[in-house]
Amino acid sequence: MRRFWLSFALLSVAFYALILVGAYYVALFGLRATWSWIPGVLTFAWIFVAQAVYVGKFIKVKRIVTAARGLACPYCLYDVGHQETPVGNCPECGEPYSLDEVRRIWGPWSTSGW
Repeated sequence: MRRFWLSFALLSVAFYALILVGAYYVALFGLRATWSWIPGVLTFAWIFVAQAVYVGKFIKVKRIVTAARGLACPYCLYDVGHQETPVGNCPECGEPYSLDEVRRIWGPWSTSGW
C-alpha cells in the first residue's frame, strides 16, 4: 500500500509538471485559440487517471483480502491465516502481526463479497 501511495503522489507531481510546461509553452509561443483548451484539460486529466488507478488497486486489494478470509498482512497482503501462532512476523515482508489486529483492520472485508 505504501508503494501505491508513493506512485500516486509521483504521478500527481508529474502531471502538475506537465501542466506547468504546457502553460509555459502556451504563454511563450502564444498558440492559437484552437489549442488553448489543452492546458485546461491537462489540469483535470490527472484526477481521472489517478482515480482509475486507485479503483483498480482497491478492487485488487479487496479480492486478495476476501480470498484470505480477512487474514491478510496489512503491509504486503500475504495470507497469514495459516500461520501456527496468532502473533508473529509475516513470512513475506517480516513485519509483526497479530491475528486479532489483522481481523480488526480488515473488518467487514473478511467474508463479504461485493
